[in-house]
Amino acid sequence: MIITAAAGPGFSKFRRYFTVLILLAVWSLLGWSYYHGGVPSHHILADKDLPSFSNWWGGLLLPLLTWFLLYRLHKRMVLESPREVETSPYPTSVLYGFAGALLFGVLLSTFFTFQYPDLAGYLLMA
Repeated sequence: MIITAAAGPGFSKFRRYFTVLILLAVWSLLGWSYYHGGVPSHHILADKDLPSFSNWWGGLLLPLLTWFLLYRLHKRMVLESPREVETSPYPTSVLYGFAGALLFGVLLSTFFTFQYPDLAGYLLMA
């Protein structure tokens, strides 16, 4: 399904479906965690003396952020590059930004998985 930025109702429908998909995925993970040892909490700076944040916040924040960021993406695609939208479903600046963010996420998770915390820290500083 190709979504063009110029098609307002089509993108709004996509935004609703994608937000519901994120909502279901997050709450499924939270439900599974709850029944398999509890929902984890994460301390600020990994210091047990500092307050912790529970993953329950993700059940609220991730769907809201998905809804808001897809709205901003649609607004940016329509207002900033109307000519490019006519020729391509996604502007190249959006595709480059997505590819860069995806590469950053893959590298960061790879460094954490293979236990190179120093490289992950350097990546965050870069």
